[in-house]
Amino acid sequence: MELARRRLDAGDLPERGGERPHLTVVAELSTLRLEPGSKLADLDWGALVTGETARRIGCDCSITPVVVDEGGEILHVGRRTRSVPAPTRRALNLRDRHCQGPGCEVPAPECSPHHIAHWADGGSDELANLRLYCSAHHTLVHPENARFRTAGPLQGRAP
Repeated sequence: MELARRRLDAGDLPERGGERPHLTVVAELSTLRLEPGSKLADLDWGALVTGETARRIGCDCSITPVVVDEGGEILHVGRRTRSVPAPTRRALNLRDRHCQGPGCEVPAPECSPHHIAHWADGGSDELANLRLYCSAHHTLVHPENARFRTAGPLQGRAP
């Protein structure tokens, strides 16, 4: 993710349809809320990802709400908004100054905002609900990634 962020931030990638390259994730609200039995999220090239992965991708993104009916017919496309608006991000950079991981000094511009209460669960984009983390610490604060940290590298695999 860090490599992709740096490439996009460079601003020299070709535009397509008037936009910088981007990733589209289509997910039902139940998927983002990690409700049991919910569908997998769909990436724009056809790959399916878990709700946990969709939440991680959406932690610092632009969100365009789209309402569809039961048959998938688009009923409404909302306005795109940032999950963390630019003025809030500037305030967050000034407040935190660097990654909030223990002992980490990665500077604020190289960090990502983390919602303490995830926006999919009704968490706000207010400063009190946000912390800055570098890519390594951001992965650690996402509880949905815990299974990757607790399992041994070969656990569950044949030798």
